[in-house]
Amino acid sequence: MRLPVPRQIAIAVAAVMLSGGCSKDSTGPDNSSIVTRIIGVQTASGTAGTVHTGAVPAADVAGPAAGVASSISFVNGGTSQVTVTSTGSMARVVVAVGGVDGYWEVILPSASTSVQLLVTLAQSVTGATLPLRFAAANASGQYGVVSSNNATLTQVGTGDVQVSVSWDTPSDVDLHVVGPDNVEIYWAHTASTSGNLDLDSKAACTIDNVNHENVTWPVGNAPAGTYTVRLDYWASCAVAATNYVVTVKVAGSAAQVFTGQFTGSGDAGGTGAGRLITTFTK
Repeated sequence: MRLPVPRQIAIAVAAVMLSGGCSKDSTGPDNSSIVTRIIGVQTASGTAGTVHTGAVPAADVAGPAAGVASSISFVNGGTSQVTVTSTGSMARVVVAVGGVDGYWEVILPSASTSVQLLVTLAQSVTGATLPLRFAAANASGQYGVVSSNNATLTQVGTGDVQVSVSWDTPSDVDLHVVGPDNVEIYWAHTASTSGNLDLDSKAACTIDNVNHENVTWPVGNAPAGTYTVRLDYWASCAVAATNYVVTVKVAGSAAQVFTGQFTGSGDAGGTGAGRLITTFTK
């Protein structure tokens, strides 16, 4: 079964979020700031978070304790889904990075003991792991103890155009991007004159635990014109459903995030295959 065209969510650039979400006035890059690691946090339904400076709010014995999955993975410049749970009803959730000033706070539209967040990383994030911190608060604003998770970070190419995808099951999902030169980049044709697929995953259901793919055009090499992004469900690899997040980043513009779900067995698609995610111009 094929589902409708996926929902688009725009991630505000850090500078915009900072103008309304915190009091810190920075005139230049701050390598210790949260927005140099995470540029956007929101719920899967589109409720956006705001940036605050300082430390994560102190824990209160009355606050709900947060919890997250044992395994979280990212690529720099990409978005991953993170499910945060809590021991009691939570009205707010915080995402921070260990050793980094500031945090993202999302006020939930309705109280819950579980929420799915979309966390988007900056393209400039380096290293093999990212020490994430999560906290939840009740309706009275009382935060519980912080949950820590060292997320896996795979380094990929960024540049003037970067398109990445992450998904949540051991299925075979393929990213297809057609550039202005009408060359389609995907698993069977991994490069055009200037763009390339530099991370591929789950070929023919080989379980590699990567669950990310990335296509990029380096700085100064992305041609002007229209780009088309498709996502193909090559094979379900026996899972019932796969949720995905596609991130599109064009130099000078805010990141765009698209979410959706695949069901069925897959189509083993090649050239021209896949669900249309978006078109954009550079």
